[in-house]
Amino acid sequence: MIGRNNKTKEIALGDDFGDVAVSVNGVRVEIRTDGSVKFNPVANDEQRTAGGKAPKTGDLLPDGWIVGPVSPDTGEPIAIEPVSGALEGFKTWYQGESYAAELRGKGNANARQPSDSELNAIFNDVMKAGRNGNARLDTSDSSPYGIYWSGTTLPDYRDLAHFHFLGDGNRGAGCKAVACARVRCVRDEPGLTLA
Repeated sequence: MIGRNNKTKEIALGDDFGDVAVSVNGVRVEIRTDGSVKFNPVANDEQRTAGGKAPKTGDLLPDGWIVGPVSPDTGEPIAIEPVSGALEGFKTWYQGESYAAELRGKGNANARQPSDSELNAIFNDVMKAGRNGNARLDTSDSSPYGIYWSGTTLPDYRDLAHFHFLGDGNRGAGCKAVACARVRCVRDEPGLTLA
C-alpha cells in the first residue's frame, strides 16, 4: 500500500503472522508477537565488518559507538557508547538506568548499564589490552575517580549495585541513590564479527 504522501510504503502482513524481521535501507527491524521492536542499525555484511575488515575491540562502528568485547552474559559482541554523548561526572545508579532507557528510545536497542561481568570484560579486553583510545573510559585514580556503575544489583541488598574502578580493575558496591560513579552504557551488536 502507498501512503498518502506517495513516498511511504506500507506492507500489511496481518495480525497472526508471528515474529517478523525486515531488512530495508541499511536497518534490520525485528517485530515480535508481543509488540516489542528491535532495531539493528547496521545490517549489511559490509557494515557489520567495518568496511570489509572484521573490527577489533576498541574500533569505531559507523555510528560512533566503540566495539567492545563479547558479553559473558549474552554471548554477543557489545558496543560502548561514545564519550561525546555520555553523561558527565558522577551519577546515581538510577540516573544511569533512566539514561539507558533514553538511549533505547532513540533506537539503541537493548542499551543498558553494563553488567558486572561485562564491566570486567571491558577492563580485560579494552583497558588491559591498551584499546581505550576511542572509548576514552576514565582510568584516573584521583578524584573524580574512574569508577563506573554496573547494572548488576547485589542479590541480598537491592539498594546496592556493583561498580568497577577501570584503572585497576578493582570492584566495589555502592548505594544506588548516591552519585558515586560514572555511567557508560553498552548495547549488544548481534552479527558483528570480531577480528
